[in-house]
Amino acid sequence: MKKQCIKLKLPNELSNIVNNAIELASNYDPNSRVRENAELFIKAHIVPLESFIIINDDVKIKINVMERLVLKDTSILLSDIMPCKIQLKNKYQSLMNLYLDYKIKLLTLFYGYFVCNDILNYLIWAYNSLTNDYLIKRLINDYRVKEKSIVKVLNDIFNLIICDLINYTLKRSTSIERSLIEKFLKDINNKIFILLKVDNDCIYVGLT
Repeated sequence: MKKQCIKLKLPNELSNIVNNAIELASNYDPNSRVRENAELFIKAHIVPLESFIIINDDVKIKINVMERLVLKDTSILLSDIMPCKIQLKNKYQSLMNLYLDYKIKLLTLFYGYFVCNDILNYLIWAYNSLTNDYLIKRLINDYRVKEKSIVKVLNDIFNLIICDLINYTLKRSTSIERSLIEKFLKDINNKIFILLKVDNDCIYVGLT
Protein backbone atom coordinates (compact mmCIF):
# COMPACT_ATOMS: atom_id res chain seq x y z
CA MET A 1 0.00 0.00 0.00
CA LYS A 2 1.31 3.41 -0.98
CA LYS A 3 1.78 5.65 2.04
CA GLN A 4 -0.17 8.88 2.04
CA CYS A 5 0.33 12.09 3.94
CA ILE A 6 -2.49 13.86 5.76
CA LYS A 7 -1.82 17.36 7.02
CA LEU A 8 -3.37 18.30 10.34
CA LYS A 9 -3.30 21.97 11.29
CA LEU A 10 -2.41 21.55 14.95
CA PRO A 11 -0.29 23.59 17.37
CA ASN A 12 3.20 22.24 18.04
CA GLU A 13 2.23 20.73 21.39
CA LEU A 14 -0.44 18.56 19.75
CA SER A 15 1.72 17.78 16.71
CA ASN A 16 4.36 16.37 19.06
CA ILE A 17 1.75 14.09 20.66
CA VAL A 18 0.47 12.97 17.25
CA ASN A 19 3.99 12.28 15.97
CA ASN A 20 4.77 10.26 19.09
CA ALA A 21 1.52 8.30 18.63
CA ILE A 22 2.53 7.55 15.02
CA GLU A 23 5.89 6.23 16.21
CA LEU A 24 4.21 4.03 18.84
CA ALA A 25 1.74 2.63 16.29
CA SER A 26 4.52 1.95 13.78
CA ASN A 27 6.49 0.05 16.43
CA TYR A 28 3.88 -1.75 18.49
CA ASP A 29 0.54 -2.15 16.70
CA PRO A 30 -0.18 -5.88 16.31
CA ASN A 31 -1.51 -5.29 12.76
CA SER A 32 1.32 -5.16 10.21
CA ARG A 33 -0.70 -2.95 7.84
CA VAL A 34 -1.19 -0.41 10.61
CA ARG A 35 2.52 -0.50 11.44
CA GLU A 36 3.39 0.13 7.77
CA ASN A 37 0.87 2.97 7.44
CA ALA A 38 0.91 4.40 10.96
CA GLU A 39 0.81 8.05 9.89
CA LEU A 40 -2.28 7.52 7.74
CA PHE A 41 -3.90 5.37 10.45
CA ILE A 42 -3.45 7.99 13.17
CA LYS A 43 -4.11 11.18 11.21
CA ALA A 44 -7.11 9.88 9.25
CA HIS A 45 -8.98 9.26 12.51
CA ILE A 46 -8.48 12.74 13.99
CA VAL A 47 -11.33 14.62 12.33
CA PRO A 48 -12.66 18.19 12.81
CA LEU A 49 -16.09 17.95 14.43
CA GLU A 50 -17.76 20.02 11.74
CA SER A 51 -16.91 17.28 9.22
CA PHE A 52 -19.32 14.91 10.97
CA ILE A 53 -21.80 17.02 12.94
CA ILE A 54 -23.63 20.36 12.99
CA ILE A 55 -24.86 21.78 16.31
CA ASN A 56 -27.11 24.84 16.17
CA ASP A 57 -30.62 24.84 17.63
CA ASP A 58 -30.62 21.11 16.99
CA VAL A 59 -28.04 18.42 16.28
CA LYS A 60 -27.46 17.01 12.82
CA ILE A 61 -25.16 14.07 12.09
CA LYS A 62 -23.70 14.24 8.58
CA ILE A 63 -22.41 10.66 8.32
CA ASN A 64 -23.93 7.21 8.69
CA VAL A 65 -23.44 5.83 12.18
CA MET A 66 -24.70 2.81 14.09
CA GLU A 67 -25.42 4.71 17.32
CA ARG A 68 -24.98 8.25 18.66
CA LEU A 69 -25.04 10.10 21.96
CA VAL A 70 -24.74 13.87 22.42
CA LEU A 71 -24.61 15.17 26.01
CA LYS A 72 -24.41 18.55 27.67
CA ASP A 73 -23.94 18.04 31.39
CA THR A 74 -26.52 15.31 32.05
CA SER A 75 -28.93 16.55 29.38
CA ILE A 76 -29.30 14.40 26.29
CA LEU A 77 -29.30 16.55 23.14
CA LEU A 78 -29.46 13.55 20.82
CA SER A 79 -29.49 9.82 21.40
CA ASP A 80 -30.44 6.62 19.69
CA ILE A 81 -27.90 4.61 21.62
CA MET A 82 -28.77 1.22 23.05
CA PRO A 83 -28.20 0.26 26.70
CA CYS A 84 -24.80 -1.24 27.16
CA LYS A 85 -24.58 -4.88 28.12
CA ILE A 86 -22.92 -5.14 31.49
CA GLN A 87 -19.76 -7.18 31.47
CA LEU A 88 -17.70 -8.32 34.37
CA LYS A 89 -15.31 -5.60 35.42
CA ASN A 90 -11.89 -6.79 34.44
CA LYS A 91 -8.67 -6.73 36.40
CA TYR A 92 -7.87 -3.25 35.09
CA GLN A 93 -10.87 -1.70 36.82
CA SER A 94 -8.58 -0.10 39.41
CA LEU A 95 -7.05 1.97 36.60
CA MET A 96 -10.34 3.46 35.41
CA ASN A 97 -9.97 6.72 37.35
CA LEU A 98 -6.39 7.19 36.21
CA TYR A 99 -7.31 6.41 32.60
CA LEU A 100 -10.27 8.80 32.76
CA ASP A 101 -7.97 11.65 33.84
CA TYR A 102 -5.88 11.11 30.71
CA LYS A 103 -8.95 10.71 28.51
CA ILE A 104 -10.39 14.04 29.67
CA LYS A 105 -7.00 15.70 29.24
CA LEU A 106 -6.60 14.44 25.65
CA LEU A 107 -10.18 15.23 24.63
CA THR A 108 -9.68 18.73 26.04
CA LEU A 109 -6.36 19.15 24.21
CA PHE A 110 -8.03 17.96 20.99
CA TYR A 111 -11.11 20.11 21.61
CA GLY A 112 -13.14 20.45 18.42
CA TYR A 113 -11.95 17.14 16.99
CA PHE A 114 -13.39 13.66 16.84
CA VAL A 115 -10.89 10.96 17.73
CA CYS A 116 -11.50 7.25 17.14
CA ASN A 117 -11.02 5.12 20.25
CA ASP A 118 -7.89 3.25 19.04
CA ILE A 119 -6.25 6.53 18.09
CA LEU A 120 -7.33 8.19 21.35
CA ASN A 121 -5.54 5.41 23.19
CA TYR A 122 -2.37 5.87 21.13
CA LEU A 123 -2.59 9.60 21.92
CA ILE A 124 -2.99 8.80 25.63
CA TRP A 125 0.05 6.51 25.45
CA ALA A 126 2.00 9.19 23.53
CA TYR A 127 1.06 11.96 25.97
CA ASN A 128 1.80 9.70 28.91
CA SER A 129 5.28 8.90 27.57
CA LEU A 130 5.98 12.61 27.04
CA THR A 131 4.98 13.44 30.63
CA ASN A 132 5.24 11.12 33.63
CA ASP A 133 4.66 7.74 31.94
CA TYR A 134 2.74 6.66 35.05
CA LEU A 135 -0.23 4.88 33.45
CA ILE A 136 1.86 2.87 30.99
CA LYS A 137 4.46 2.00 33.63
CA ARG A 138 1.69 0.59 35.81
CA LEU A 139 0.40 -1.54 32.94
CA ILE A 140 3.87 -2.86 32.16
CA ASN A 141 5.23 -3.25 35.69
CA ASP A 142 2.13 -4.09 37.76
CA TYR A 143 0.05 -5.95 35.19
CA ARG A 144 2.81 -7.38 32.96
CA VAL A 145 1.19 -5.99 29.81
CA LYS A 146 3.41 -6.23 26.73
CA GLU A 147 3.83 -3.18 24.50
CA LYS A 148 1.87 -4.76 21.64
CA SER A 149 -1.10 -5.29 23.99
CA ILE A 150 -1.16 -1.83 25.58
CA VAL A 151 -3.73 -0.28 23.22
CA LYS A 152 -5.95 -3.37 23.51
CA VAL A 153 -5.94 -3.02 27.31
CA LEU A 154 -6.57 0.73 27.08
CA ASN A 155 -9.51 -0.06 24.78
CA ASP A 156 -10.88 -2.47 27.37
CA ILE A 157 -10.80 0.33 29.95
CA PHE A 158 -12.29 2.80 27.42
CA ASN A 159 -15.17 0.40 26.78
CA LEU A 160 -15.84 -0.04 30.50
CA ILE A 161 -16.13 3.73 30.95
CA ILE A 162 -18.28 4.24 27.85
CA CYS A 163 -20.56 1.40 28.95
CA ASP A 164 -20.99 2.99 32.37
CA LEU A 165 -21.59 6.41 30.79
CA ILE A 166 -24.30 5.07 28.48
CA ASN A 167 -26.14 3.22 31.22
CA TYR A 168 -25.83 6.17 33.61
CA THR A 169 -27.26 8.52 30.97
CA LEU A 170 -30.11 6.15 30.15
CA LYS A 171 -30.79 5.70 33.89
CA ARG A 172 -30.34 1.96 33.73
CA SER A 173 -30.44 0.16 37.07
CA THR A 174 -27.09 -1.50 36.64
CA SER A 175 -23.89 -1.88 38.55
CA ILE A 176 -21.97 1.15 37.30
CA GLU A 177 -19.21 3.33 38.66
CA ARG A 178 -21.49 6.31 39.37
CA SER A 179 -18.87 8.45 41.07
CA LEU A 180 -16.53 7.98 38.10
CA ILE A 181 -19.18 9.02 35.57
CA GLU A 182 -20.25 11.98 37.69
CA LYS A 183 -16.59 13.03 37.85
CA PHE A 184 -16.35 12.80 34.06
CA LEU A 185 -19.48 14.93 33.53
CA LYS A 186 -18.18 17.49 36.04
CA ASP A 187 -14.70 17.62 34.53
CA ILE A 188 -15.86 18.25 30.96
CA ASN A 189 -17.12 21.53 32.44
CA ASN A 190 -20.30 22.36 30.50
CA LYS A 191 -18.83 21.26 27.19
CA ILE A 192 -20.83 19.09 24.79
CA PHE A 193 -19.65 15.48 24.67
CA ILE A 194 -20.33 13.57 21.46
CA LEU A 195 -20.07 9.85 20.85
CA LEU A 196 -20.55 8.36 17.37
CA LYS A 197 -20.32 4.61 16.90
CA VAL A 198 -19.36 4.26 13.25
CA ASP A 199 -18.84 0.50 13.32
CA ASN A 200 -17.75 -2.19 15.74
CA ASP A 201 -14.10 -1.13 15.38
CA CYS A 202 -14.41 2.63 15.78
CA ILE A 203 -16.20 4.84 18.29
CA TYR A 204 -15.51 8.52 17.69
CA VAL A 205 -15.57 10.78 20.75
CA GLY A 206 -15.08 14.51 21.01
CA LEU A 207 -15.80 17.70 22.93
CA THR A 208 -17.17 20.98 21.68
